[in-house]
Amino acid sequence: MGKAAAKTERWAVLRWGATSVVLVCVLPWLTLLLDFGTGMVMFVLFFFAVDPTYSVFLGIFAGKDLRHRWILPFLAPTLLLLEGRLVIAAWEDLAGYAGAYLALGFISMMISWSITPKKEQAD
Repeated sequence: MGKAAAKTERWAVLRWGATSVVLVCVLPWLTLLLDFGTGMVMFVLFFFAVDPTYSVFLGIFAGKDLRHRWILPFLAPTLLLLEGRLVIAAWEDLAGYAGAYLALGFISMMISWSITPKKEQAD
C-alpha cells in the first residue's frame, strides 16, 4: 500500500470513528433535551434501531479491507460501554446490548469479507 492509499485509509477510519462518537454518544443525549415523551422515544429508537444498524454498516465497511479496518466493529460497543460507565454508571446493564452490537458488527464484517473478491482485498 502506497503512502497516499495509507493516508486515505487512515482518514476513512477516523471519519467512521468520529461518526461513531456522534451516533452512539452525542445524539442519544441530545434527544433528552426534547420534552420527556419525545426524548424517550428518540432515545429508545437510537438504542434499538439506529445503533444496531450502524454496527452492521461498520462491519460491512470493515469487511471490505479486513487487514486495515478490523477495529471498526469494536467502536460502537466500546463507546456504548464507556458512555454507560462514565455518564450513567450502568455499564453492567449495557453489557448485553454491547455484546449484541459487537456480534452484529463482527458477523456482518465476516460476511462482507467472505463475499468481497480476493483481488480487491489484496490492494
